[in-house]
Amino acid sequence: MTGRPQFAEMRNFLRSNTTVQTILCEKTDRLYRNFHDYIDLDVDQSNLTVILVKENAILNKDSRSHEKLVHGFKVLLAKNYIDNLKEETSKGMQEKAEQGEFPDRAPLGYRNNKETHRVDIDMERAPLVRRIFELYATDQYSLLTLSRRMIEEGLSSRAGNKLGVSHLHFLMNNPFYYGEFRWREKLYKGIHEPLISKGLWDQCRAVMKRYNKPRVSKKEFVFRGLLSCGKCGCAFTAEQKKGRFTYYHCTSAKGRCKNKYLREERVDQLIGEAMKAVQADPEILDYLTTGLHDSHEAEKVYHDQAIVGLHQTYRKLQDKIDKAYTDKIDGVITPEFWEKQSAAWRKEQQDSRDAVARHEGANQKYFELGLSLLDTAGRAYDLYRVRSLSEKRLLAGFVISNLTITGENVVPVYKEPFGLLAEGLSRPNWLPESFNRKNLPDPIPATPSNQEVSALVATTARPDWLLTLATFEIPA
Repeated sequence: MTGRPQFAEMRNFLRSNTTVQTILCEKTDRLYRNFHDYIDLDVDQSNLTVILVKENAILNKDSRSHEKLVHGFKVLLAKNYIDNLKEETSKGMQEKAEQGEFPDRAPLGYRNNKETHRVDIDMERAPLVRRIFELYATDQYSLLTLSRRMIEEGLSSRAGNKLGVSHLHFLMNNPFYYGEFRWREKLYKGIHEPLISKGLWDQCRAVMKRYNKPRVSKKEFVFRGLLSCGKCGCAFTAEQKKGRFTYYHCTSAKGRCKNKYLREERVDQLIGEAMKAVQADPEILDYLTTGLHDSHEAEKVYHDQAIVGLHQTYRKLQDKIDKAYTDKIDGVITPEFWEKQSAAWRKEQQDSRDAVARHEGANQKYFELGLSLLDTAGRAYDLYRVRSLSEKRLLAGFVISNLTITGENVVPVYKEPFGLLAEGLSRPNWLPESFNRKNLPDPIPATPSNQEVSALVATTARPDWLLTLATFEIPA
């Protein structure tokens, strides 16, 4: 029988070994779970004898009618016991969900703590699960390529199996990772620690929605989607000539456009020039690093103070929830009022948790992210020029959101914080008089101030592009 493999194994054994005719059992409710089990054994019509030790009863087909009647009542009581046990278990799981505790097996990246009966972060897999969201949010990976990437990085299921596309799809649609969970078709606020922010989860959902759109192109043109026409504003598309030459040109969606066709090699050069515009000299990078040190101290104080206040708010809300739950148990307030009010308080708690996570992330990542940003700025073009076309498109996608092309002229629109950096590098006479200018070219490149360094780091909401760029190296 489904759900009782040992019972089914015993039943099959008795049917294939007719010489065994006795079942020794503790009591009725240990042998039967429902009427199906009772009918399945069919003691009344078979040669079986059932000995119930604690009930001091022996049942077989020759038992007296009142013994069979009493036994039938006990089967009925056994079923009632099981049904009541299911109800109580279900009720307990429902109350656990209302308290914000996940009443099921923890998803990948978490583990069930058998001592506290809570869900804890799996320190081994959690960083890799978080990386799934961070990489996918860059919009540079399909589920298939992301699956291959995570297999290379060593992520597997608890059973040691590779994570396929369907598993990744299910994982990234699970709200558990940002602090909520679904239980019986309802969404609850969890008390477990989120792995990611709600914003990152929403961004992954938006990317997934775009990927789900049908694609009709048979050939992948690497720079398509990055270029637009400077004459009419339409997007650039691509086509192949003579089976081997790729040309990019305006789609002419608004009417015939006279903007010229560009070979893929020329587009590659134009993008390289745009990448070069954000590459700073080593001397300037050293100066920026000093400014980053100074701004980091004030940043740390601000985040520490904000976190203390948010923790106090969270504890006050938890006190309200605990008191209201006691009032619900005692019948002081109705279950409907409890559900509505506790949901509102948990929403406020989730907002506080998200804010703490943002502050902690900013505090921990501020300096590290700033240094990584400056390192990337110092080698953006060097990385670009030695890569294959597909890798160049990936790198350019982290730095540039669009390039407007008019003839041979290109106007890049940079993603932040590279837009701020490119703007600073294009302004003359910026550096202070005390800066050592002897090794700098003439005219002197412009560089952001210490305050602008903070702005550069602050505009980088996620380190996704840094995580991926870190895998690229300049060949010796």
